Amino acid sequence: MAKIMDASAVINAYSLEEKEEMYTSPSVINELKNLASKLLAESAITEGKLKIVNPKDKHIERVKEKAREVGSDKHLSETDIDIIALALEKKGKLLTDDYTMQNLSAHLGIKYEGITRGEIKNKRKFKKN
Repeated sequence: MAKIMDASAVINAYSLEEKEEMYTSPSVINELKNLASKLLAESAITEGKLKIVNPKDKHIERVKEKAREVGSDKHLSETDIDIIALALEKKGKLLTDDYTMQNLSAHLGIKYEGITRGEIKNKRKFKKN
């Protein structure tokens, strides 16, 4: 199963040594601020361990639609949406510590795994303001 990495997964070098396909989006690479994480990402990309892919628009729209339905649309960045859409498109497992992303992934039927903080226990909907 492909693994889709958000910035926390890349920063923590999570799973970069595994044999499974690893993906992230250009927006995640742009979020990397410190030199160590940038070098780690560049090395993984050069070695072919990490592929950089933009998700298709139809998957982005599906994620945005579900986020509005669940009430988490105001809590997600464009990068968050890209990564969830990429996990949806690749039918992969999302690697993230972001509980809002995990929750939306659960609503979309996407598998997820926490990096350092673990996973949510139950999916939930948020109140509309």
